[in-house]
Amino acid sequence: MKDQILNLGMSSPQLKDYIQFKSFSWLYNQLFETVEAQSDALKEKAFRIRYEVLCEEFGYHQIKPDADKMERDHYDEHARHILLIHKRSGEAIGTVRVVLPNMDDLHNSFPLQERFQGGRLKDEQLLKSTCEISKLCVLKQFRSRKGDEGSPLGCVHDQDQETFMDKTARRIARRLIPFAPIGLIRSSFEVAIQNGQTQCCVLLETPLIDSFEQLGIMCHRIGPVIDYEGRQPVLIDIFMSLHNMRIKQKAIWEVMTHNGLLHDQIMHLKTKNLLGESP
Repeated sequence: MKDQILNLGMSSPQLKDYIQFKSFSWLYNQLFETVEAQSDALKEKAFRIRYEVLCEEFGYHQIKPDADKMERDHYDEHARHILLIHKRSGEAIGTVRVVLPNMDDLHNSFPLQERFQGGRLKDEQLLKSTCEISKLCVLKQFRSRKGDEGSPLGCVHDQDQETFMDKTARRIARRLIPFAPIGLIRSSFEVAIQNGQTQCCVLLETPLIDSFEQLGIMCHRIGPVIDYEGRQPVLIDIFMSLHNMRIKQKAIWEVMTHNGLLHDQIMHLKTKNLLGESP
């Protein structure tokens, strides 16, 4: 159950097929897009997805009898919220939030700091350049298929397959849809860069840490496992992760960076920081 909210896992044969499938970027963008939830209505969609997945399905948070079926907390007030959209249906099927640092109270910026205050999270300069990625989840009906119940986010809807994919694309796509959260991770990186942050802290289960690293995302463990869900705090350097991804997972890098645009933006931000300029 640890990695089933997203399930980014993959086998070596899947990786080989994936890397050889040159149109993955096109395929991904035919299926999914992300939008920032700026209106109250869109934020409510994000909160309802969180409630359905995190509360009802996985029981990570207590369900109250009088609940309005929205999962939220006070950190949402200074966070930015992203929705993953299934383009064919127009449905919001996943969400993530990016919690920005509180410059007036850096040591109480993130939910993670309520559970872990040690190590590198004591460094105020680091905190200024860091945001937290949390509440990353996708609806159950977009995470599984018959015969693959243990692989959340495991298939393309039949209507997608019949509409625009040839036989080869359908075969590959059925194994690639666990990568749908790439769009949410990409948007999280975009938000961070827009706000001058070059690093992200995240609480991840061990299987998800492994899956992130298979994608090319470099997860530096900064503390021990800290809760019953088996989650561990990690720090992600956006520039180093995209650089690593470009070398090891070029096709994923193309999707993650909009064919290099996001990589250029983080390089520009890192250069400005090195020169002592304001973001």
